[in-house]
Amino acid sequence: KEGRPAIAIDIETRVIDLKDLSVTDQVYKGHKGYTDEQDAFYIYVNVGTMFVGSGSEDGFAYIWDKHYGCQVAANKHDDIVSCVAFSPTDSSVAVSCGDDHKVKVWMSKSRERIRQNGAKSLINL
Repeated sequence: KEGRPAIAIDIETRVIDLKDLSVTDQVYKGHKGYTDEQDAFYIYVNVGTMFVGSGSEDGFAYIWDKHYGCQVAANKHDDIVSCVAFSPTDSSVAVSCGDDHKVKVWMSKSRERIRQNGAKSLINL
């Protein structure tokens, strides 16, 4: 999408609870859209226990704090990001995939520190 202006910027995303179809009050912003009105524009959202994640046409996998609505990460791909999903056993780990034919694994900085400290502990045995 480089060199092309975004058709829509700062798109608002909301989460719908599928149990009762209620719309949550929290608004998540940050997407940019490039698809014209003749094609479909998709935003894929995944909600974890602590975070909301989604892919965007601007080539980023966005992560927001679920309760405060602030963006905590914008992870780069080389093309449209079509999916973001959180680990079912560790919400600080997510994967994203996109039109760049890559699957990327992301983890929070605190989770990365825990992983590195665990590796250091194993080395010192």
